[in-house]
Amino acid sequence: MRTRSGYRQALLGATLLLGCGGSDDGGLREAPEQTEWSTSIGTVHLACEGRGTAPVVFLAGGADETATWSALVERLGPETLVCLFDRPGVGRSDRLSEPSTPVAVADVLSEVLEQASMAEGAVLVGHSLGGLTARVYGESRAASLTGAVLLDPTVPDPEDTILAEELEDLGWNVPDTIAQGQAVTSWAADVPVTVLSHDPALAIEMGTWSEADQTRWSAGQAAYGMLTPSATQRDVSGATHYVYRTNPDEVVDAIVALLP
Repeated sequence: MRTRSGYRQALLGATLLLGCGGSDDGGLREAPEQTEWSTSIGTVHLACEGRGTAPVVFLAGGADETATWSALVERLGPETLVCLFDRPGVGRSDRLSEPSTPVAVADVLSEVLEQASMAEGAVLVGHSLGGLTARVYGESRAASLTGAVLLDPTVPDPEDTILAEELEDLGWNVPDTIAQGQAVTSWAADVPVTVLSHDPALAIEMGTWSEADQTRWSAGQAAYGMLTPSATQRDVSGATHYVYRTNPDEVVDAIVALLP
């Protein structure tokens, strides 16, 4: 298994030798021990581990819990500070009082990261609906971010009937979710955003998407790639919707490239 642990260790060791960061620890940040946080909606689960120059905050899609990131976190190694967020209503996090929306989830995320002192300089890694949450989070908070890696993020497409059904099943407010996502076309600050999308040819071959659906999805992915002047988007060869499972090395490379 390929791992970034050795790479990060060498990089951080060089930083220490050079005396960068203005402190004996090279400016490394430690993970808080607390994992359950009291918020305006109740208890929310945010578990952090490792130590590093910037917190990498993982936002899962659908009903996926934080365990979905285990293999990727292992590849990053203990020299990376990671934080795993269970959105409201998933895992050990309490539900919202009303159906979820990207704005509501982003507000809860912001509240928890502030409490954990992990908001400043964070790198957001969002998959699917987690990517849509990151899109909304970054609209007014981009200046506090180091960057974002978005993995086949959900496209807020009002013509996507399958998406509407999935959102409803997951307890999201369908019209508000789509409207809030569409409303964010750019971030106020220019930070690097890397968008890694599934392989369109593979999706059509597998029957996951029709050509018309894939065309709309690809257009939506391209829109994510224009959130900031420094944003980029590309389709990952051989990747399914779960890009971080089928192509973990490319995801790790994208994350590491954003770390200071």
